Amino acid sequence: MAGAAARSSARGAAIGDARQGARRPRFHSCLSAASHAALGVRGCGRPRFLPPGGGPDPAPAPRVAPRSPSYLLPSASPARRTPRRPQPDTPRGPPVSPAASPRHGPGPRLTMAAARHSTLDFMLGTKADGETILKGLQSIFQEQGMMESVHTWQDHGYLATYVNKNGSFANLRIYPHGLVLLDLQSYDGDAQGKEVDSLLNKVEERMKELSQDSTERVKRLPPIVRGGAIDRYWPTADGRLVEYDIDEVVYDEDSPYQNIKILHSKQFGNILILSGDVNLAESDLAYTRAIMGSGKEDYTGKDVLILGGGDGGILCEIVKLKPKMVTMVEIDQMVIDGCKKYMRKTCGDVLDNLKGDCYQVLIEDCIPVLKRYAKEGREFDYVINDLTAVPISTSPEEDSTWEFLRLILDLSMKVLKQDGKYFTQGNCVNLTEALSLYEEQLGHLYCPVEFSKEIVCVPSYLELWVFYTVWKKAKP
Repeated sequence: MAGAAARSSARGAAIGDARQGARRPRFHSCLSAASHAALGVRGCGRPRFLPPGGGPDPAPAPRVAPRSPSYLLPSASPARRTPRRPQPDTPRGPPVSPAASPRHGPGPRLTMAAARHSTLDFMLGTKADGETILKGLQSIFQEQGMMESVHTWQDHGYLATYVNKNGSFANLRIYPHGLVLLDLQSYDGDAQGKEVDSLLNKVEERMKELSQDSTERVKRLPPIVRGGAIDRYWPTADGRLVEYDIDEVVYDEDSPYQNIKILHSKQFGNILILSGDVNLAESDLAYTRAIMGSGKEDYTGKDVLILGGGDGGILCEIVKLKPKMVTMVEIDQMVIDGCKKYMRKTCGDVLDNLKGDCYQVLIEDCIPVLKRYAKEGREFDYVINDLTAVPISTSPEEDSTWEFLRLILDLSMKVLKQDGKYFTQGNCVNLTEALSLYEEQLGHLYCPVEFSKEIVCVPSYLELWVFYTVWKKAKP
């Protein structure tokens, strides 16, 4: 997923937000600076379809996007994915010894203190009596040594702020119609965490007494931890917030193209994250199978071209199927280096060497490679587009975002045999407008094509993901 060219940040919210979502890279992880300059584009986060000319340019940092093609939808939310139960780790490639497949690297464990934001919500069945609630809860905050200040509005209820000498504080908002919200922020440590839990428990019990069992709903969410050793929160492609069970930083390096992290999740194993975008976890064999045709294709004796794919998952799986030759084009050597050490359940030993009996890995910009192959008349039975970031146009009037996508598609079609197939990922199934925008681009290629799509649950994405198969229309 790390590699040749396109994907965006849908992993971004109404396009402006979307682009500021968790995936915001700058250069395509598969494109050289020269290609970027020629195209007038800039990379962006995770796969999301990005409509031409949408939204302001996001973050300033020079990072590349993660994972694969993306098609950002206008008004999509912060980029990324959404369902639920992780599939068990499925070893890929030849078994490796624990020594050869380290789960953890030298990175820090997530033990440093951080800000902890806790919430407690009440929906009363009657109008809220603000004065009674404030008086009833006052002793609880006083016991914690917290100073109170109260603001009132005739038609908008009450806001009470409680400040502790240790820097923690709480906001109690009472709305006249019956909604009561408590937000409490503290600097997280084991002792303070227990104090916060105790305070929330007392407030909940007192509120039940004060409302005389007229409370219709009580909602207490797990605390949000901010400023810790690693960010555990990422938005899905359609704008929902997901917290991952990350417990260790395995690898964290900056390449010339992007930031590369490999984090350990208790459920998903090691996860590759490129410039803030979740790309692939050791649990995600479903992604690799889907972008290869879901087991319906016969790769025996076939010529295959992989664009991107620096995690080695696709290459590893195809090599097992006895192809004639697989050529993988990945620009970022550091992605390969990190994955061959810490993602061996995904890549096996296939990345240990850049050449094998039936495969070769080219550390190059994919666009010149595609142009060279097209000029030479070289053709492949399968082209698999597992690129990184969808570009964000720096010249909206030139429509460079979609021009770039069409360039990759056109060049891929030129090196695809008449009866060959082109596989790529799309986006979250909920982003119907974004997917439609991408499908429209398939009607603007140099040759007529047809396509089909499949919806797959990729465990670490935590959302259903769409994959495309594209082929040339039969000649009359």
